[in-house]
Amino acid sequence: MAAAIVLGLGLVGLGAAQIIAAAVTGLCFWILVKNYVPTFGVARPSRPEVKSLLTMSAWLTGGTIVTHVLLHSDAMILGIVTSPALVTTYALTRYAVRTATGVLDFTVGAAIPGLGGVIGQRQFERAAQIRTELMALTWLFVTAVGATILLWNRSFLSLWVGGHLYAGAWANLLIVCITLQTAFIRSDSYILDAALQPRPRVIVTAIAAALTIPASLVLTRAWGLVGLCVAVFLGRLVQTIAYPLLVARCLERSQSFPLGRIARPAAVTALLFAVATPLGERVLAHHWITWAGGVMLTFGVTLGVTLFAGLPAPVRRVVLTRYKTMGRMFLSR
Repeated sequence: MAAAIVLGLGLVGLGAAQIIAAAVTGLCFWILVKNYVPTFGVARPSRPEVKSLLTMSAWLTGGTIVTHVLLHSDAMILGIVTSPALVTTYALTRYAVRTATGVLDFTVGAAIPGLGGVIGQRQFERAAQIRTELMALTWLFVTAVGATILLWNRSFLSLWVGGHLYAGAWANLLIVCITLQTAFIRSDSYILDAALQPRPRVIVTAIAAALTIPASLVLTRAWGLVGLCVAVFLGRLVQTIAYPLLVARCLERSQSFPLGRIARPAAVTALLFAVATPLGERVLAHHWITWAGGVMLTFGVTLGVTLFAGLPAPVRRVVLTRYKTMGRMFLSR
């Protein structure tokens, strides 16, 4: 993509770069599957197998469409109700947090096939423990990243494109909260798909979209960008509440929302965000080196605070053990 821009190929060059990347990725996946899946090849499936696969594929495809509508309608609504210029401000303000959490999404997604095997063997106790670990890691990372971005996002945009494209403290806070919410929703959606239970997930997502889109139209017209963020957050509460219950049913756990278990992490997150938000309006880095140093220091401090203040000792030990294992595997390679 960088080469396309440097060579002056414009949007056509960017599109061609995406197509080439998709083709190379597809070829690499084909090679991996051929090497690691012994049964890979061509065979004539039976009619029940075809019907089962088509039904599952239909639900997954429908879920993908509804999810895209839910996740990407916000910018379209903002442009229709307000102006394209505000869409630019919105996209740039949320760029940092979405880029950072993309790393988490990749990591969680990589762990899901193994969890799917555990669920397939009906080891539900172990699967529930793995989910608890995944959720703890998700909370740690997104809370630390969110607090860091609340503190340094204004400086980042001022250095990158200009401070006039920063959406403001309230919008910045709501965008980070939506990202935190979405990270948990996505983790549970992966688990539901690994358990081959896409139907209830798609239905819940459709309900969330049906609530979010009208609310976004109304609140954006009333309060602008802040109203849009409020509508998105409230609309996705349907998934926030329903997904853990659906996962509990898949794993044959008690179907109750774990208010007691999340109270302590939620309080730590709220405290960090409440401190970082006003500080972010007062702190402004004037050089990239200063900004980078501040980001690394803030992330390290907030990660330590979340780890030791937000997690009970048993979960903290499990998370630290997991980090050590991941570190040893990375170094050995």
